[in-house]
Amino acid sequence: MFFYSFGLNHHKADIEIREKVHFRDSEIIDASEILENKGMEEVLILSTCNRSEIFLVSQRNIVDRNFAISFFEDFFKLRGLSEFITFRKDFVAINHLFRLAAGLDSLIVGEDQILGQISDSFETSLSLGYAKKILSEIFRRAINLSKNIKTDSNISHIPLSLPYIAVKKAGEIMDLSNKNALVVGIGSIGELTIKNLLETGANIYISNWHMEKSFEFKRKYPEISIIDYEKRVDSIKDMDFIFSSTASPHLVFKKNQFKDIDKKVYIFDLALPRDCEPSIGDLENVFLKDIDSIKDISKKNLNKRRDILNSYIPEIEDKAKDTLKWMKEVKIDYILKSLNERCDELADKTLDYIFRKTDMTTAQKIKVDKAVRNALKKVAREPILSLKENYYEDFDSALKILTKVYKK
Repeated sequence: MFFYSFGLNHHKADIEIREKVHFRDSEIIDASEILENKGMEEVLILSTCNRSEIFLVSQRNIVDRNFAISFFEDFFKLRGLSEFITFRKDFVAINHLFRLAAGLDSLIVGEDQILGQISDSFETSLSLGYAKKILSEIFRRAINLSKNIKTDSNISHIPLSLPYIAVKKAGEIMDLSNKNALVVGIGSIGELTIKNLLETGANIYISNWHMEKSFEFKRKYPEISIIDYEKRVDSIKDMDFIFSSTASPHLVFKKNQFKDIDKKVYIFDLALPRDCEPSIGDLENVFLKDIDSIKDISKKNLNKRRDILNSYIPEIEDKAKDTLKWMKEVKIDYILKSLNERCDELADKTLDYIFRKTDMTTAQKIKVDKAVRNALKKVAREPILSLKENYYEDFDSALKILTKVYKK
């Protein structure tokens, strides 16, 4: 049993690359099906504004870095992705997932959003039938570990989420009190933006493709006002700030829509793919910031979060080792199940022969039946149970041999 993770993220790939390999919902299904057809037992795809990563489980050791590169390049019909792709296997892959869930690998160290994104990706894969026993257990462990760390460390009380940073940046430009702020797209990022804006005294307007969801938010946050999505461009002239974070595959705002603006407008594009045409920022009165341009944030809080999370690295690594051991032991459980079935088949044949050649009472037959079955299973199970209790470096080699020995 092997566990893999591969993909690209903000560490190596800038926003121009990341938005080209972002999996839309329908593409997650297509990609999962392709990988399943390539021999993967389980598949989970995590695609956010900062990363597109794939997690796989396979009975056979059939995935390597070249497989990872070829898959991304073939699926997205791109070339030259090799330098951006990272490939991990078994302990390194599990440890990466656990660090990721804890927020150690995020653009904003310790942010809460990644845990929600991992949970959503897991639920999606589970509901589609691509995540089964192994991925389910590994991801549940990652999610629970992250929750325990956040509870124990209180790291969430040092806010540094992407929406928090954007609103904080806006507040550094001017006092937001009574300023008009338009939030376009009210998914998880949009809602966090609204929550942060509510603390500033800004006049908050929301615009979303689905009007019904806008009404739901209005009931939840009575202070906000709704602008019809089709009229979002008309409202630009009245706004001081725009925070856009839709899931649209197309541009939400284009340069020509701002050409008549005669006042300063500050735009924070928090979406991937980007919602705003980059050249909008070339206009005289428009100031555009995308995800990559707001990295220069409160280093004091960032370093504090990093120090706190770094203290949990030994625990994360221990949990990753335990999880890898569990994953390998699952294979032993499959062998034991197969072995029990073989022992029962052999016992049935042996006992049938004995009972036909001897004259036993029913009570005697029951005793002999039990003795034969127990003896067979004890002799056959001992080497496997010994392997399970004594995990070591050559575990995979020994397991491979036992699999061949006990294969039906």
